[in-house]
Amino acid sequence: MNDIKKILEQYGIAGIIILHSDMQCAEFLHHISPPYSAARWMGDMGIHVRAKLADFGGDKATRNKVINDTVNMALTFRDLSAQAFSLFDALVNTLKTQIDIDDTPGEITSHTQQNN
Repeated sequence: MNDIKKILEQYGIAGIIILHSDMQCAEFLHHISPPYSAARWMGDMGIHVRAKLADFGGDKATRNKVINDTVNMALTFRDLSAQAFSLFDALVNTLKTQIDIDDTPGEITSHTQQNN
């Protein structure tokens, strides 16, 4: 995961990453703070968005661009996450009709651990 974080930071891009291994172990990362984003992960408090004009040195055009880019990022992640949920939910439900599934979650590395 650290290599993926480095790539996201190197190229200044956001990403939602989920990794899974055959040991029923998963890691995830919500990297939402590239240079163009006003969003910041605040741990258990969720996401904070810098939106005050003072946060941008009074530059209204810059603030508006960063806020619009942040909204676009949030909409993209929301929509693609919903699409992925629908696909995998349908897959699991189909498999449940054909085989006996143990749907006990495996080990998941917490978001707090990943974002440190």
